Amino acid sequence: MQPEVPQPPPRRRFSLLDVMILVATIAPGLALARVMQEELPRNSFLRSGPFELVWNAIRYGIALATPVLLTMTPGLLVLRLFRPRRDGKRLWHSRGALNLAVLSALIPVGGFSLWLVMRLPGRPGSIQMLFLVLLLPMLLGAAAGSIAIGCKLLGLRGRSLDWIDRLGRFWGWLWIVVAFTNFWTFFWTLLH
Repeated sequence: MQPEVPQPPPRRRFSLLDVMILVATIAPGLALARVMQEELPRNSFLRSGPFELVWNAIRYGIALATPVLLTMTPGLLVLRLFRPRRDGKRLWHSRGALNLAVLSALIPVGGFSLWLVMRLPGRPGSIQMLFLVLLLPMLLGAAAGSIAIGCKLLGLRGRSLDWIDRLGRFWGWLWIVVAFTNFWTFFWTLLH
């Protein structure tokens, strides 16, 4: 008599429900990006050289994409929790699911901290507002980097079963890139 080998769960396919959840999470991010777009200074594009023009375009693009990425992160975690998926504790043996869970938990904490800073006496100007909003992605990038390093050190190599796990891994690296770009944006702005 041979022992029964546990079967991996079936792969999760992209469905209409996934599209609806993604659209529902992108919409508030686009609304926030529109509000941010009105606050961003626009005159720096016209007075700059080629290097500064490219850097300003990257900074502007990331500033507008950040609210969309922030609202999509918890939506991707919701998609990860739908079946078919790994059972119980094994769900968190995937770096993609771990990334989405930690980043989704940090977004409200960072957002509440930013809200508290905004409630301090004196209204911040548009540049200070931009700095405050870009600090949250730097926090998320540091968390995603910590998860990547921790998973390597612990030897957590859970195989990506489906597109959501792979997207969760990509999402962690995306936040690292956004945080790195935001750091250099701060540094560049302080120099000029």
